[in-house]
Amino acid sequence: MQWCVKSRVTPTARTLAECRKRGWIAQCVEQTIPHTFIKRDLFGVIDIVAVTPDGILGIQATGGSGGAHAARRNKIKAEPRAEKWIAAGAGLEIWSWAKQGKSGVRKLWTLRVERIELADFMGTNQPTLNGAA
Repeated sequence: MQWCVKSRVTPTARTLAECRKRGWIAQCVEQTIPHTFIKRDLFGVIDIVAVTPDGILGIQATGGSGGAHAARRNKIKAEPRAEKWIAAGAGLEIWSWAKQGKSGVRKLWTLRVERIELADFMGTNQPTLNGAA
């Protein structure tokens, strides 16, 4: 009897492979909290840090289904440390992976990249009357 085992490649693993394919130095900076299944991102939003020809890049990797991309964008915009990361000169992008293709044709993994800019934070993370962001 032959068993068919599907391997599950995570968005983080796909992103690391793509970074290395581009010739970048990349490292996963997401931590798993011991004895739990909880993951903690660098500064609350970065899964991977890459050294690119254009500088340092923080990447939030995600699957592309069910509004995950938009949820990551909202998460980044709500995190004050992400704004400081960009203000310091580093890049920040969301990389979403999804299987896409025409009906009846083999689906292929495709990458959607969205660059987060400092202007994306305008109007967010502003101090309130009590001084909290």
